[in-house]
Amino acid sequence: MPQIFAVTMPKWGLEMTEGQLAAWHVAEGAAVAKGVELADIETAKIVNTLECEDDGVVARLLGKAGEIYPVGALLAVIAPAGVNAAEVDTFIAQKTGAALQEAAPVPQVAAQEPAAPKATPLAKRAAVELGVDLAGLTPEGARIRLADVQAAAQPPRATPRALQRAAALGISLAGITGTGRQGRITWEDIEPGANAAAPVSPKVGAAAQRDELLPLSGMRRAIASTLQAAKQTIPHFYLTMDVEMDRLLALRAEVNAPASAAKFSVNDFLLCATAKSLTACPDMNVHFTPEGIRRFARVDLGVAVSIEGGLLVPVIRDAAQLSLSALAAGARDLAAKARGRGLQAENLQGGTFTVSNLGMFGVRQFEAIINPPQGGILAVGATRREARETKDGGVGFVTVLSVTLSCDHRAIDGALGARFLADFKARVEAPLSLLV
Repeated sequence: MPQIFAVTMPKWGLEMTEGQLAAWHVAEGAAVAKGVELADIETAKIVNTLECEDDGVVARLLGKAGEIYPVGALLAVIAPAGVNAAEVDTFIAQKTGAALQEAAPVPQVAAQEPAAPKATPLAKRAAVELGVDLAGLTPEGARIRLADVQAAAQPPRATPRALQRAAALGISLAGITGTGRQGRITWEDIEPGANAAAPVSPKVGAAAQRDELLPLSGMRRAIASTLQAAKQTIPHFYLTMDVEMDRLLALRAEVNAPASAAKFSVNDFLLCATAKSLTACPDMNVHFTPEGIRRFARVDLGVAVSIEGGLLVPVIRDAAQLSLSALAAGARDLAAKARGRGLQAENLQGGTFTVSNLGMFGVRQFEAIINPPQGGILAVGATRREARETKDGGVGFVTVLSVTLSCDHRAIDGALGARFLADFKARVEAPLSLLV
């Protein structure tokens, strides 16, 4: 039998067990060479390109775009030109143990068209969303990147949900001002246009308001599975403490004052305090495993980042040993990569503790679900002004922040969690220590 090759769902990272075939970039009968991009694969955490490992012709595409397949599942077959259908069927049957219906012979290689320019998975996805023809772009480097597509996009730009809603309501996006990132039109921005649209017949209006069933992406499926299991199997308990923020806010304003200086967010200071408190309370920096409680010498701090379609938790390595400026730069870089879907698997693995901050949304206090196998997660709310009794018996206003610590009671007891929060509070209320 001629040399026929299998294209299977890859295993990117120790934790990967399945992946979603997001899109094919080749068709049956296409001539391919080693290194040609065959498909985009979306895992629970990243989107990456599956490249061809052999020269030949795409004999069969067995995987369907949008479907989820286990690692090792047969997605496609690459064969030499001219191999007949029976040989391909035999190869597939050997790989899958199932006979397939007859199919047309593998076509001969036609005269090769000029190769399409290579692009990153993010650039390809953006090109589809923004209606940009990749063939017309000239990359600055070896591959077309997301920034190239965004620069070539013609306004108006919109998120996929906004495009779907506009199409359902029959609304033109022209004239709608986007409030999303980089000016993109979001689902919420369609409302003013919908309200101002010309009256429609009851039949059209009823159709436009039909409910939708949104398929689960690989990321959403992983979030659902992980957090459901965490809530069902981990005995959570919660500790909340108020922290006075006026000194930290004054220090932040001072260090951010120089025009040339790097700017620090409140969250940067809180991440720094968390990392130092984990060092001071090492029994908080743990994983619970069936073999025992694994305590870590190094703080690898996870930072929850909300992105369109889900949530990612990139990890700042050895956070307790970083200066405030280095930690802030690392957090900014990881957050930008997360929102641009540019994180690699190693950026998302091995966290020992997580911080989740919803303060920027005005949330006063919340209880976060632990990210297993970690022993805890710190939930940060918004600052607020409160009246409090002063030392001389009067009344004054202070800025207060509530933080809630979620603990796995199998590994962490209440007194330990309380000591951690007390250490965190002391560091935040005397913030000069965070600059050392």
